Amino acid sequence: RNAATDNLVTGKLIGFAYFQIGMIQACAGFFTYFVVMADHGFPPYILQQQSTNNHFLVSGSEPVRDINGNVIDHFLQAEILGKAQTAFFISIIIVQWADLMICKTRKLSAFQQGLKNIVLIFGLFSETILGLFIVYVPFVGPNFFGSRPLEFVHFL
Repeated sequence: RNAATDNLVTGKLIGFAYFQIGMIQACAGFFTYFVVMADHGFPPYILQQQSTNNHFLVSGSEPVRDINGNVIDHFLQAEILGKAQTAFFISIIIVQWADLMICKTRKLSAFQQGLKNIVLIFGLFSETILGLFIVYVPFVGPNFFGSRPLEFVHFL
């Protein structure tokens, strides 16, 4: 690469990474959020109905019924909301891995150019380890970030 004429970051790359891929990341996060909520008995249309009543997923809220007819108290509502928010967070981390590979391999495949950038590899793994630390260390996640452990199926 000619350092005088070739830029590492261009306006086109920034637009691609932040606008196009950023929107995909947001959609992936929301999709994961709604999947987790639906798995716990609250598909999107139920969430919309409950939100108009202004008594769902807030501190001290009244018990509500899920799609299966189960009564969900405010403690379990907070647990379900925490899991959905955690799934959103983890999905952003996973999609950032894909975003990095997409931006890095625009012209050459990962096999052709390799992953030789130690700082990049360190960043990927430290981001992943920090995310898992926030989610799975018992005294950190729930107390400081409101995260909850996820079931394996929500990683898929």
